[in-house]
Amino acid sequence: MELLQYLAFPTQMSVDIVPIRDMPFAAVTVCNANPYRKDRMNAAIKAYADEMHIDLNESSLESLAFPMLV
Repeated sequence: MELLQYLAFPTQMSVDIVPIRDMPFAAVTVCNANPYRKDRMNAAIKAYADEMHIDLNESSLESLAFPMLV
């Protein structure tokens, strides 16, 4: 699924934090081992920004892409 297709779907999220003292162990691991091509990701972000009439320069493009790499 391309980034533009992904961004086309509305998202709603709700998070509730409830402390539980008796939980023996809780862990969440998120691992995305899928390879990506930075040039394609940047092209998709740029196309989306153009479609939304957002002025995007190279430094802002890099700052948008960096959190996706972590």
